[in-house]
Amino acid sequence: MHDLFHAVTNVERGFTHTMIKMTTSPGYVIKDFLDGKTRPYFFLARYAFILVTISTLLMIKTGIFDMSQNAFYNQGEMSENQRIATEQIQHYIKQFLNFFVLIQLPFNTFVSWLLFKSRGYNFAEHFVANTYIMGQLSLFGLLILPFFYLLPGEEFGMINMGMSLAISAAFFSFTFKQWFNDPWGESIARGVITSLFGQLLMIIGIFVISMFIVMMVILCVIQVKQVTG
Repeated sequence: MHDLFHAVTNVERGFTHTMIKMTTSPGYVIKDFLDGKTRPYFFLARYAFILVTISTLLMIKTGIFDMSQNAFYNQGEMSENQRIATEQIQHYIKQFLNFFVLIQLPFNTFVSWLLFKSRGYNFAEHFVANTYIMGQLSLFGLLILPFFYLLPGEEFGMINMGMSLAISAAFFSFTFKQWFNDPWGESIARGVITSLFGQLLMIIGIFVISMFIVMMVILCVIQVKQVTG
């Protein structure tokens, strides 16, 4: 317990040190880590998982996740069956929300790897970079949680999504600028592309997987009815 407390609170090495450096110098942290200078930093997988888990737990406990989902789904009219299915999906996502957040990692990684393929970093190294970035974005999400209580209900979903994308794009741009030392214009363009297309690919991926699961469930129900009928 003492070692864990020391790792979290140590401002020169460990979790707190990593959190501070990832806020002020994310690109340099990533370069250090990929160059083998890992000793000053908290282990990346744990760093991201801890921050993502804390962020998602607070979103659920404060009701912000439900507010966001309800605002999004209320944008259009749905039949009773669609509403029931939506509530079931929402309940399932809520149970494993931290893992659903982490699902975006490979999609962001794929986009950033394509954009910087000529720079000599492989997919695994981009995955390391995006893991740190994901953890830091979760930390920023924690800091703005109180703001969401001030949003009007009918605009909550769109504003929430817009703010999340803006913060993500800005942080990717800042990180890329330090990591690759490109001009600001190129760094911002690549940061926006990584954020937008990473999110889009994740939504498409989740939709395809969800449709596959729904189809499998329907087929199982049909088979059970045939056997019992």
